[in-house]
Order: sequence, then C-alpha cells, then structure tokens
Amino acid sequence: MLYLPISHHNIKLQFKNYHHGIPRRYQESYEGPLSAPSIPLSRFLSLACFPIEKSIPRKNLTHKSPYNYGIKALLLAIFLKVYHDHGDHIHPMIAWFFFSFSVYFFLDLLLTISSIITEFLLGVKLDPQFDEPYLSTSLQDFWGRRWNVMVNRILYPTIYNPVRTLSARAIGHMWAPIPAILITFAVSGLMHELIFFYFTRERPTWDTMLFFCLHGVSLVMETTIKKFVNVKWSLPRHITAPLVVSFVLVTSYWLFFPELRRCKIAERAFEDYEAIAKMVTFVV
Repeated sequence: MLYLPISHHNIKLQFKNYHHGIPRRYQESYEGPLSAPSIPLSRFLSLACFPIEKSIPRKNLTHKSPYNYGIKALLLAIFLKVYHDHGDHIHPMIAWFFFSFSVYFFLDLLLTISSIITEFLLGVKLDPQFDEPYLSTSLQDFWGRRWNVMVNRILYPTIYNPVRTLSARAIGHMWAPIPAILITFAVSGLMHELIFFYFTRERPTWDTMLFFCLHGVSLVMETTIKKFVNVKWSLPRHITAPLVVSFVLVTSYWLFFPELRRCKIAERAFEDYEAIAKMVTFVV
C-alpha cells in the first residue's frame, strides 16, 4: 500500500492513492466495515476503494447553484491563463494567489463531475470535499467544515477523538481538546511530508510540518479565546472571511509554497491540465 503512490507520477493520482488508501484502513479499524455483505460486488468495491462515506446528514452545507460552478470554471480559465503566461513576471505572492485558487476551482469542479458520474453509475452519492473555503469565518470553520472535508472526517475519529479521550483522563475534559488538536495537525503535517517525499524522493525540509503545527497552535489559541471570552457578538463575514483567507495564504506562501516549488507541482499540474484538455477536445 505504501508502494502504490510511488509507482506512478501523476500528481492527482498520487494524492488520491494516499488519501483514499492508508487513511481508509485506519478509519475502518475504528468504524468497522463500510458495507454490508448483501450488497452487489460493484457497490462493495466502490465503497472499499473510493472516497465514499456512510450516508450521514451533513448540516450547514452551502447550497451551490449551477451558476456557482459556471463562475468557478470561468475564473479557473482566467487564473490559469494569468499564471501560465505571466507567472514569472508578477510578484510571487500574487502568483501564489492565482495558483492556489486555480487548484481549488479545478478540484471542486473535478470532484463535482466525479460525484455526478458515480451517482449515475453506482447509485451512491459522494459528499462534497470543499464547502466554499473562501467564506470561512474562522480557522475552526476553515479546517473543520470547509477545506478537504473527507480528510477531516478521517482524522477526527482516528486521531482527534482517541487523543482527546486519553487527555481527558490526565488533564480533564476542559483542556483535553488542546493536545488533541495539536497532535491531529502534527499527524496531518507528517502525512503531507510523506506525500511530498513521494513527489521528490528527497530528504524532507519539514516546512510543511511547521505549517500544520503553526495552524494547530493558531486554532488552539482561537478556540481557547472563544471559550473564555464568551462574547455575544462577532465580526461580520465580509471582515472575518478575508482575514482568515489572508492568514492561510500568507502562511502557506511562507511555508507551503517553497515545498511546492521544490516538487515542481505547478509544472506537473499544468501538464495534467493540458492532458485533460486534449482528452476533452478529442471526445467532443
């Protein structure tokens, strides 16, 4: 299983193999099998191999209209054009902004199309992996409910809950979430370091680990302040959302972007985009 992501070099497949392989086995060890023995073989294979969860009602998901996806497709084309043609001539921070949002738009559109096809062929529905992260009102909202939701649902029962239970016995229920949050982000950092090792086959720099540890500490500070201040008012979304997105972009530019450049993620991603565009053109 560890060998599978190393055996090919497509960036999207490497991410999917890692996120839907190793963490899946950890989740099964805590939650049990994902299917009953009476279902058809094709359905069982899809439940065992693909990022499909047990059907659980999701609250507070943002309703998305077809116009939402149309706007994202248009912005994706514009951002890719700007980054591809002018990425070397604009400030690296601005280039990182265009690249980050183009990756998000691409993944959101691709996963939505995959969800529609999967539901049509297999009769199962894929949960959305993103819920408009640029609307996040806090780091807790960003990491817990809007960004890469599937990984959050894997780490919560396999890392966060066990650590919180053990910590509660030692330091009490009030402080137990703190080590649980820190260890969960540390594990996520190690997972990403392993992913980058698959890409580069080089010694880790640990910048990515530092990025997730920084966000873990920031999230602990945020939740602790909320717990003790207990104010009845909050800043409006049009103020908090830009602050959260700016913090994520600046810290990722500082600690995440250098690792992506070392892995030549942008170049490899554009190769994948061009291959997909040629395939779509051929089919149409």
